[in-house]
Amino acid sequence: NFSAHNMLIQGVGVFRRHIADASGLSLDPDISAHYLLDTAITELPDALEGIAQIRGLGTAILAKKSSSASQTLQMHALLTELKTASQRLATSVLDTGYSQLFGTLLPTAHGLIQARMETARLELAWSTGIAIATLVIALYLFAGIYYSTTESISTLSDAATRFASGDLTQRSRLDTRDEIAQVGDSFNQMANGFNQLLDSQREGEERLQAIVNSALDAVIQMDDIGRISGWNQPAQAIFGWAKEEVIGRNLHETIIPERYRDRHLQGLKRFLATGHGPVLNSRVEVDGLHCDGHEFPIELAISSIRTVRGVEFNAFARDITQRRRAEAELRIAAIAFETDDGIVVTDGQGKTLNVNQAF
Repeated sequence: NFSAHNMLIQGVGVFRRHIADASGLSLDPDISAHYLLDTAITELPDALEGIAQIRGLGTAILAKKSSSASQTLQMHALLTELKTASQRLATSVLDTGYSQLFGTLLPTAHGLIQARMETARLELAWSTGIAIATLVIALYLFAGIYYSTTESISTLSDAATRFASGDLTQRSRLDTRDEIAQVGDSFNQMANGFNQLLDSQREGEERLQAIVNSALDAVIQMDDIGRISGWNQPAQAIFGWAKEEVIGRNLHETIIPERYRDRHLQGLKRFLATGHGPVLNSRVEVDGLHCDGHEFPIELAISSIRTVRGVEFNAFARDITQRRRAEAELRIAAIAFETDDGIVVTDGQGKTLNVNQAF
């Protein structure tokens, strides 16, 4: 079927041109390669197919020609000669065209395509190498930044942990110039400021302790669970306990006689529950307990303050043993001075100081 044959050839030509366009063969940037590929893929096949169709069409017309007998014989001779000539011409042209197509153009086009493929492979290799090198460099930089950052954070964390544990000389030493180094500098400034504040506090505590130690009365401090937290030198002189021995001990087991201990503990619980205490902010005279076990009279004043750690009690105690003895002697003297016998009191030089009524 001549029409079906033509449609098939046209479809193959469309398919051939589509493949050339899709693969970029017909769009080669090299002008010589472009014309060569265009000739081999499009122009020459189409021209050869056109010659083949002319030959077939002429053959069909000649095959269907009709005429008179004489004309038929003459036409037959002419047609036979034309047919033979056209067959020779068409066959020779077709053979030569296809021979040029398959012998020269297509191998040349194949070589150009191979060159393009090699160029593409080389470009792909370079692109892949550059991409891999870029990736390796990026990974190296990322790893360097990561380990540098983690090491800096670890160093800063260790310094903060040691500082919080009591090593106030600990500082952050980072050899970087990033934001973490700024955090480290801020930590060092904070640590220096904290040390200055702590030194000021220690200086204040030492000054206060010096004042307390120079006081004539014993100063005793107690926390809200009954443990001794402060003890000055007069307290050591009065009760006989050294400061290192009593700090942290229960106060009621240290300086309070046993018969008063339950009342002391009940009063502490009542104050913590209600905020009121009968002996707070007043002076009372009670008996104290010396470290050797003997009891002696003391004058006691207790006050309380609230701190961030809870309630703190401050007791000021004074040994009144001598005063009690003097008062007793005065009472005895007063009783003796009221006798009916005349009494005169003089000094060492015989000067009269006092006389009684009877005298």
